Amino acid sequence: MFRYVHPGVGCAPKNNPTGEASHGGRRRSGLDMGMGTTEETQADSGVAGDPLAGLSLASEAPIGWRITIVCSIVALLETTAVGMAGGSLTAIQETFGLSDTLAGLIPSAAVLGSLAAAVPSAHLADNHKRVLVLGAAAVLWTLVVVGSALAPVFAVFLFTRVLLGAAGQLNNPAASSLIADAHPARARARAYGYERMANYLGLPLGIAVGAALSDAFGWRTAFVVLAAPGVLAVLAVLTLREPARGLGDMLDRRGRELPETAAAGDAPASADVEAGATDDDGDGRPPTIAQFRMLWAIPTMRILLVGIPVLFSALASLFFWSTAYFEEVHSLAESEAGGIAGGVGGTGIVIGIIIGSRMGDRHHGNRAGWRLRLAGTALLAGSAFFAAFVLLPSLPAQAAAFGMSNVFIAMAIPNLTAAVADVVPAHMRGMAFSSVQFLLAFGSAAGPPLVGATSDLFGSLRPAMAVLLIPLAISAEWVRRGAHRFDDDAEAVISNAR
Repeated sequence: MFRYVHPGVGCAPKNNPTGEASHGGRRRSGLDMGMGTTEETQADSGVAGDPLAGLSLASEAPIGWRITIVCSIVALLETTAVGMAGGSLTAIQETFGLSDTLAGLIPSAAVLGSLAAAVPSAHLADNHKRVLVLGAAAVLWTLVVVGSALAPVFAVFLFTRVLLGAAGQLNNPAASSLIADAHPARARARAYGYERMANYLGLPLGIAVGAALSDAFGWRTAFVVLAAPGVLAVLAVLTLREPARGLGDMLDRRGRELPETAAAGDAPASADVEAGATDDDGDGRPPTIAQFRMLWAIPTMRILLVGIPVLFSALASLFFWSTAYFEEVHSLAESEAGGIAGGVGGTGIVIGIIIGSRMGDRHHGNRAGWRLRLAGTALLAGSAFFAAFVLLPSLPAQAAAFGMSNVFIAMAIPNLTAAVADVVPAHMRGMAFSSVQFLLAFGSAAGPPLVGATSDLFGSLRPAMAVLLIPLAISAEWVRRGAHRFDDDAEAVISNAR
């Protein structure tokens, strides 16, 4: 296996056992790859190569919010393409002559792409310049969207969904790792909240836009229109500059060691921190299977690697079938049903993520196992409202229950994502998020076909949607059970940050 060490990332090559990253005979600040810290800043700090030089230990975004904003835009576009298939599902079924069972394969095809990209995406995120990985994912996504619009037969359309899964798998580990380095732990739920909000807002946005454009111009036009902002996203990604790996953890550790300085807001010039020394010793990483075993050995990661995929098996089905559900149960036009599913669902996601991310960060570190306790409780409440959504007869009541279900489910999302970054060392976060994304893709792929097959069996989507209560309830209880180990695992990461 080849190994690439980028200057400034801090992987210690064999001829440089100190872990210093060098370039042109000088040591580089951790922000040389991030926000353009100059040699003058290094000189002023008094310690060459200190990745924290000139940064505010009290800031929630010491190098700014640009990384999180651009990653959020890419996530929004990526899932908008997923939502569009749901919003224009009836038209796609008519074009290709699909049953509900075959239509349920559309989101499931993504798991094949995720499978193919799982190992490469982890390796690239942990070993290469992550902004380039993110750019490659955005380019692939743009090409996939155009390919979807041009698909002459269902097999080709299905293949474009495979590639869409590969793009998502490629994007997620790199983006998640970048966000973790751009923010200390106390602000990660909010940072991930914005990125996840964009990610899941793309689903209802795609449903609403896809349904409207499909009704007005045809579903193929809907996908062509979506490709245009993809080009702008690629350009935005390529303007990013990369932070030192593990920067957020180093800020947390420095803040604990020097609370007086942290309160004042300036990083001291005399602290002994090696640039990017959160990576390995340069002798090469263990094989992929061994890395996954290391992740599995972290108790909280075992909870997350099971709980998140189970949750998304329900969430993916909920959004994919919601437009068709409102069409069938209330005899609505596709645009009307898509407007309700997308508008109500999207509003619920925004509200839920804002509330959940703020609550998660506010009490993180102050209340035992807070991130997971909050997430599990919110999922239980979301399950109750989802049951009401399925059982209530009137459209207004169903729409209200659908919205509240999305609020509570969305409250869990930023906290589960932040928990992954909190309990995994910086040099393994690419593998961690790649593993979560891969298993999440399996969960997301399993739900929609199950709903479609159940609908064909009973002749109605109402009992089929009720099946989703099972994974929702299981994920809620499973996540709550992991709360008692979370604090110990998170503390170990900060204590070992260098």
